[in-house]
Amino acid sequence: MRYVDLALQLKTAVRKKAKLKIGIAAPSGAGKTMSSLLLAYGIVKGEHPKWSDEDCWSKIAIIDSENGSGELYAGYDQKGIKIGNYQSVTLSPPYTPQQYIEAIKLCKEAEMECAIIDSASHLWMAVLDKQGNIAAKTGNSYTSWREPSKEHSEFVDCMLQTDMHIIATLRSKTAYEISKDERGKNSVQKLGLSPVARDGFIYEFTLFFDIDETHIAGATKDRTGIFDGQFLKIDSDTGKKLAAWLDGAAPEDTVQKVVLEKANPVNAPEASSIVPEITAAFKQKVDAGRSKDEIYDLIAKINGGSKRYDTVKDVSKLKEILEAVQNY
Repeated sequence: MRYVDLALQLKTAVRKKAKLKIGIAAPSGAGKTMSSLLLAYGIVKGEHPKWSDEDCWSKIAIIDSENGSGELYAGYDQKGIKIGNYQSVTLSPPYTPQQYIEAIKLCKEAEMECAIIDSASHLWMAVLDKQGNIAAKTGNSYTSWREPSKEHSEFVDCMLQTDMHIIATLRSKTAYEISKDERGKNSVQKLGLSPVARDGFIYEFTLFFDIDETHIAGATKDRTGIFDGQFLKIDSDTGKKLAAWLDGAAPEDTVQKVVLEKANPVNAPEASSIVPEITAAFKQKVDAGRSKDEIYDLIAKINGGSKRYDTVKDVSKLKEILEAVQNY
């Protein structure tokens, strides 16, 4: 085993160009699918202005768990923007996280520029169903979360780490709260729309829009700062603004200046864990016919003339010895 120094580094901050991860939550009929298509088109067209509309639409895909409804918009004219022939992956129940993961990978392998997950709420409901079934069998609602939670986390990791723009839609439901008024009577208050998703899921996104019944969107989370405090109807220009924001970022391979570096005590191996590895590597080399004395001489050169590596407390020196023995 070769140790890699996982140091704590203080670096000069640089906004690097990255793929957008956007969430859109809306009640049924509010336009989350159409909004996603127009947004995706605007992003792709903004990043590739010389592409034809046909080329742009061919690089957009819908991962559809809405019974094929994601394909209904092909050829639709939305206020001068003709929805082209985008791609579609139709999912079928049960809508497992693994099925979504494979669909995302499929879109990436097909070199899609943007994938629309429509909708991620089905995935969450499938996770809840699995957790409920496990709890019913085991009688333990706490441990029943272990596997479903792991699978959901794997989906989130795939969505965030895939080098492709991703727009995930969520179904919204109206949330209410019952409280007492000044006369002590129950009063029902509408709190707003709540997405059908795991708590905290919306914080995974670069940008998150809530769309109401009148098709007006508000950014409830916006790392770009473009739409903060605004209310708008999402269209292709919304996507082009995001593409322009991305264009102003530094390339992904930009090297950040390291101001100061320090060993990380959490990740650093202890001396007691490295010594047995040196011993094992030593034995392996001797068994392979290498000279024991020559190996000891090699250790002594690193260790100030001493062959006793087992008394060394300096982790950096032990790692150097281990690497030297392994490479001898």
